[in-house]
Amino acid sequence: MISAGVTATETTGAATTLTELGDPRTSDDYVLCAYDGSGVRFSVLAAAGGSCGNAPCWSAVATRGYVYKDALLTPLGLQKLLLKSGGDGKALALAAGKGANLPAFGQPLPLPLRVQLQAKNGSCWDATYSAAGLKRNDAAQFSATSD
Repeated sequence: MISAGVTATETTGAATTLTELGDPRTSDDYVLCAYDGSGVRFSVLAAAGGSCGNAPCWSAVATRGYVYKDALLTPLGLQKLLLKSGGDGKALALAAGKGANLPAFGQPLPLPLRVQLQAKNGSCWDATYSAAGLKRNDAAQFSATSD
């Protein structure tokens, strides 16, 4: 069985401070949602704190942000979530997930696709994916860089 996967990168984000990212190591959950013209395609939670195998799920990335890593892909198939603060055009968000635990979202995905990353602290980031940044969009994988 081929496991579906998704990789979405926002590389030209609006200015984002470390404070806006909150602290997912202790208190700020993140939810990754994707929307098309018909509504929500999928939603995946990256809970604050917790352990992924023998290590914490969340860790700091120097003084710029946080990374979530779960090689076991539990509970919802999220493998990596990278959040970096930075000035306008320098902030970064990357999400990757795969496997049987990833919620079914019916690939290939229709474009344009709107993806939001919502933090428990109220911060929200939004990106649109169209054909211009598309790397792969078939029954096995969606991979794209935002517009």
